[in-house]
Amino acid sequence: MPRHAMACERHIGVGLTAEDIRRQKLPLPARDMVPLSLEEEIICFADLFYSKNPDSVTVMKSREEVRASLEKFGEGKITIFDRWYARLCPAA
Repeated sequence: MPRHAMACERHIGVGLTAEDIRRQKLPLPARDMVPLSLEEEIICFADLFYSKNPDSVTVMKSREEVRASLEKFGEGKITIFDRWYARLCPAA
């Protein structure tokens, strides 16, 4: 199931680059772990709107809340989210 495993690996925020991993000193292999397919982007995008906290897992975050949560990771992450939002929510 390598294809599924890779989708799981890339399913974090809007993705991690090797540079993100080095800069944040994360205990991960320094390689790009970013969504490569539209399906992977959709999974990541949808996940950004929901907390992993059991007390608020059913509460959907607003676009502004998601953007605010990405701020600490840099403007580039917000740009990726905004691009996904424009493509996946064109009527919004």
